[in-house]
Amino acid sequence: SPAQKCQFCNDKEAIYKCPKCLLRTCSATCSTGHKERDKCSGIRNKAAYVPMNQYTWGTMVDDYTFLEEMGRKADEWGREIVKGGYTASLNQGRGRGRGRGRGARGAHNSSDRSFKKHSKRDAMKVQLEAQDIFVELLPSGMQRRLQNQSVWNPKTKTLHLTLEFNFHDPLHNPQSLTQPFCLLTHRNDIETPLIDVLRYHLRDSKTSKVPAWVKDLVGSPDEDEEPPLCLMKQHSDSHSLETRLIYVRFNPLQKLSSLLKNRTFVEFPTIEVWRDGQFTGTTVDAESGEKTDVAPPRKRRKLDPKESQKTLQGLLGDYGSDEEEND
Repeated sequence: SPAQKCQFCNDKEAIYKCPKCLLRTCSATCSTGHKERDKCSGIRNKAAYVPMNQYTWGTMVDDYTFLEEMGRKADEWGREIVKGGYTASLNQGRGRGRGRGRGARGAHNSSDRSFKKHSKRDAMKVQLEAQDIFVELLPSGMQRRLQNQSVWNPKTKTLHLTLEFNFHDPLHNPQSLTQPFCLLTHRNDIETPLIDVLRYHLRDSKTSKVPAWVKDLVGSPDEDEEPPLCLMKQHSDSHSLETRLIYVRFNPLQKLSSLLKNRTFVEFPTIEVWRDGQFTGTTVDAESGEKTDVAPPRKRRKLDPKESQKTLQGLLGDYGSDEEEND
C-alpha cells in the first residue's frame, strides 16, 4: 500500500500516530503543531473501546501497561488506608478556602472533627508505645475498629482501654468449650489491676445478663479464693515448620500497664478467662517467661468383653492353672 503523507503538513511521509486522535504526522514539529492547532492532549483514552479487527499487538501492550499501573495505584491506596493517611488527606482537602454560607462552614467543621478523631487514635497509639505496649490500628469500616473506644486523655494524663473477655467454664456450661461467654468492656484505666477490672464490670447493673457461673468464676473481693486463670493469645516465634499457638499467662493482681508491656494486639486486647486447672495447652508466664505444657487427660478406651477375653487367651497361650496340672 502507498505510504500515507503527514496529515499536518501534507508534505513528507507520516511515521507517527497521535495516541488520542490517531492523526498521522511526520515529525515532532508537526506533532506539536497538531496538538496546538486541534487542542489535542495527545494522551490515549485508556478506557476507549477498540474493535477486535483493530486490536493489535501494540493495543494489547498498552492495556497490559494500564493494568499494571492500576495494580500499583491500588497497592499504594491500600497502604495509605491502613496507615490512615488516605482518610486524613480527604478530610484535609475538604472545606479549604474561606467559602460562604452554612455549607462551607459545615464542610470545614466536619473535616476538623474527622481529623481530630483521627489524631486521638494516633495519640492513644503513641502513649501506648511509650509504655512498650504495641497496638495495630485497622482501617475505617472494620468491625473491631468500630468496637474500639480506647482513648488517651491529655488533661488527666490517663489511658482508658477497651478490653474483651472470653469466659470458659465447661463444668457449669459444657458449650463454653466452643462458645465462650464474651464480654466487651470500655473505659478501663490502664493503671487498674486486672482482677479489679473484671469484678467491676461483673457487678455493674448493665451486665445483669451475665450468667451466674461467670460471676462465680471470677469471685468477689470478700471471698478468699484463688483468682481465675487469665490468658492472652500469642503465636510462638519458633523456627519450626509448625507454628504453635501459645498463651501468655497473666497475674490478675497486677496492673494492666504491667501485664500488657511488650505485648502486641489489634485495636484492643482479648483476654481468655478459665477456671484454674481446666485449661489445656501451652502457656508462658508473663513475668518469668517460664513455659508450661498442660496436656488434655487421656480418654480410657472401652473394650468389648469378648475381645478382652480373646486378648487374654492369646497372651496366656496353653498355660493353665495348678489345679489343671494336678488333675
